[in-house]
Amino acid sequence: MTDSRDTNEWQQCAPGDLGRVASTLRARRTRREALAVIGKAAAAVAVIVVAVLGVQYIQHQPAGGDMDFGGISCSEVGELSADYLAGRLAPDVADKFEEHLKKCPMCRESIEDLRHQQSAAVPTDTAWSGGRQGQRLFAGIAD
Repeated sequence: MTDSRDTNEWQQCAPGDLGRVASTLRARRTRREALAVIGKAAAAVAVIVVAVLGVQYIQHQPAGGDMDFGGISCSEVGELSADYLAGRLAPDVADKFEEHLKKCPMCRESIEDLRHQQSAAVPTDTAWSGGRQGQRLFAGIAD
């Protein structure tokens, strides 16, 4: 049995082979370095974005944890929610209320839950005023 290493001998490289290998290795190193720089830059941008969002969150959150969006706080939204759903808020307060709901997902979810509970509590064969829209509807029926 002969050793395969004995029969295989080194062969000379064709002209330019080593140059191509070196060029390929340099290109790989350049790509690897560029990806490292891009990764570090992306991490820095992510940290900055989180910091800015955190500052904005803190600025909108008073010491008691009551968020203030649209010139009205979450506790005020809670206090006014029944009047809002009944359509009894003054137009300027209703505008502030709706602006708050656009920006505060917790209050928006609470109002949607209240609407759902309200609609589930009203039998389908019972007329419900529905605020301003309902008043207009019933005014048309009474005529």
